[in-house]
Amino acid sequence: MKRLIFFMLSLALISCPLAMAQEMPDAATLTQLSDGGDLVARDQLAERYYFGNGVKRDYKKAHDLSAKLADEGYPRSQMVMGSLYYNGHVVKKDPGKALEYFKSAANNGSSVGQLFLGLMYYNGEGTSPNKPEAYKYLKLAADEGHAEAQYQIGVMTQNGDGATKNIDEAIKYYRMAADQGHPTAQYSLGLIYGMGKDKAQDMKQAVKYYQLAANQGYPNAQYLLGLAYFFGEGLPKEPGQALKWFTMAAEQGDMDARYNLGVMYAKGEGVPKNAEQAKKWFTQGADQGDARCMYNLGYLYDTGELPQDEKEALKWYKLAIKNGNLEARDRVAELERQ
Repeated sequence: MKRLIFFMLSLALISCPLAMAQEMPDAATLTQLSDGGDLVARDQLAERYYFGNGVKRDYKKAHDLSAKLADEGYPRSQMVMGSLYYNGHVVKKDPGKALEYFKSAANNGSSVGQLFLGLMYYNGEGTSPNKPEAYKYLKLAADEGHAEAQYQIGVMTQNGDGATKNIDEAIKYYRMAADQGHPTAQYSLGLIYGMGKDKAQDMKQAVKYYQLAANQGYPNAQYLLGLAYFFGEGLPKEPGQALKWFTMAAEQGDMDARYNLGVMYAKGEGVPKNAEQAKKWFTQGADQGDARCMYNLGYLYDTGELPQDEKEALKWYKLAIKNGNLEARDRVAELERQ
């Protein structure tokens, strides 16, 4: 089996801010206090209406409650207004205005505002891309304990993207996020230790973090955990566990897991040989454009592992060739000579 590992590290703006985690009165109490002129309660209530937390989601009410408060410096309302403009809810979508509201919230100490502002600077939304500014605000949020920001700082310092490349700093921030249950940070740590490129390879550490992410349903980690079990790297060799994790990843669309499952069933490696199961997984991989799966489907029809069918074999071999599998050329030439 060919082992393929892909870096899936990127910065992406989340569609809406995360609610600030702290105890608040219920919506009815907040409404009563807000109607009585309590501006803190009104600020909290605006956020409730934005998220539909304890009340029916209502962007218009969220806007009406937060518009004035945002101008008066209330960070929750600034986050609500920024999110409304970013997503185009009840106002015209305007990344520039969103940026200004997020900046105000960030400068008022909102770690979520710092996260969003950093991501907008990174992506150049509402402004020109500015990675040093992105790093500045993301690090503020990361140091306040925001897991997503910690992950993003890990990405930037690992890649030297807007920050000085520093693998130890990347590991530090990934680990902070991983300890809070951030699955992509867990997966990223697994890759660092598993690949041995920026840090000495340590498969025990790699599988520890693959396992954490895999348990949360992260398909790339499930696939790599399956590989570790299949080859016995960092843990005992257990084909049954490999099958389990490959299957979980494959069912979520992981192309490499589908290819490996097809190979296991086609060869009877760790499972009883089963051409129909091999066909199932190779077909799903082929439908995603995997030339290896196309070639193997052709081979199953060519060799009689499936009911022999020269027409089907040629079809899959030729598709494999179109997708870059040169090995299929010899099989096509052989079949066309017969």
